[in-house]
Amino acid sequence: MRIVAACRIGLLSIAGDYLRLSRGPSKVSFWDYTRLRLFDREFWAGEDRRNVVGQSRSLQIWTTINYRVDWWGCFDSKLASTAYLSAFGFPVIPVRAIYCENATAGRADRVLTDGQALRGYLQHADHYPLFGKPAEGNQSLGPLTLRRHRPDADGVETFDGRVITFDELTGELSRHYTEGYVFQPLMVPHDTIRAVCGDRLATIRVLPLRTARETPQVLRACWKIPAGGNMADNLWHDGNLVAKLDLETGAVECVLSGSGVDLASQTHHPDTGANLIGFRLPCWDAVPATAQEAARVIEQAPLIGWGIAGLDDGPVIVEMNERPDFILPQLADSRGMLDAQLLDFMAVRKEKAAARRAEL
Repeated sequence: MRIVAACRIGLLSIAGDYLRLSRGPSKVSFWDYTRLRLFDREFWAGEDRRNVVGQSRSLQIWTTINYRVDWWGCFDSKLASTAYLSAFGFPVIPVRAIYCENATAGRADRVLTDGQALRGYLQHADHYPLFGKPAEGNQSLGPLTLRRHRPDADGVETFDGRVITFDELTGELSRHYTEGYVFQPLMVPHDTIRAVCGDRLATIRVLPLRTARETPQVLRACWKIPAGGNMADNLWHDGNLVAKLDLETGAVECVLSGSGVDLASQTHHPDTGANLIGFRLPCWDAVPATAQEAARVIEQAPLIGWGIAGLDDGPVIVEMNERPDFILPQLADSRGMLDAQLLDFMAVRKEKAAARRAEL
């Protein structure tokens, strides 16, 4: 009924439209149909909606192109991927400490194996500000931004003003992150980005496609903009934004918030009031170049979603994902992923996968 009210179309029309798309090459579920606003022909004007992929088709694309699933564990682990990229000289956010009860105590000063060690590390004022995240995880689940040690509360204070005692923190990490929890320095965005959206990192999602030995081509790029009380920039956090970018200049062309029926165009940042349309990301030339160069050293997965943040010193790689989210770039560009270029490359990768299976 919300779709009917938003687009003034009948229930039978919605049902018929969904059934046609669900049986097409994109294989969308009704959840995909609603959150991607596929019911809104005006939003997708001039584009073939059959090229818009949902979760099921995305999985098929990932596993076809990045068929070397034996490498996925390396990419999923924040420790492994950071070490791998650092070994090749790429700018990454360093790891300052690891909380992991399964590790051997005394192996390294920065390995914290129990609550006492965690307390001792977080009591040092010179360790702050800190950013914490699961060693394995996605979708910005479980992050912490720590401002300082709070001796009066026997704990720590987050940037949103919460106070967490050491006992509470140790209990949470022990229950939910047995594979490890990583602490890194809290990075500050480029001055021009800070003026627009505050102190939080607003990462650029870059999707290069590596074909043979040629320079990887940038398929898509969009800017994830945090807003409200969110420290993470994922669009599924209420209030966050995503921007379409000019791939030549890095200029913002349009901005969206929400998804599905709640998808809305924006022109200004809701917190700072800064105009977003036309804003040019600093050091733009180096951002796609960094993603392209990194893609060259990962032959095993030619389709990686790179999260890159712009700092005063230049771009830094925040994360890499061998199962890149297609929802963001499709919404930002109002254009589906399933074009001829991607289909042709999937066919090539199928042949390579078959050859590898035969060799093994």
